[in-house]
Amino acid sequence: MGGGAEWHATTNILLRAEHLYYKVNNAASGSAAFVPGTVPFGAAGLATAPVNYGWNSYNVQVGRIAVSYLF
Repeated sequence: MGGGAEWHATTNILLRAEHLYYKVNNAASGSAAFVPGTVPFGAAGLATAPVNYGWNSYNVQVGRIAVSYLF
């Protein structure tokens, strides 16, 4: 969820601000990842290793401001 605004301050300058909110609930996942130092599609084939990760609930808030110049 988030919101923002952009304002045309002058003919060539735009000012922008936004706020984003991320809520990540408990999760766990597994996947395959490339193993560094191996040949991905050579004679050895695709080398992968299982990667498991998990996290608790996190709330992330991101604020951004920007100035743009129009040519």
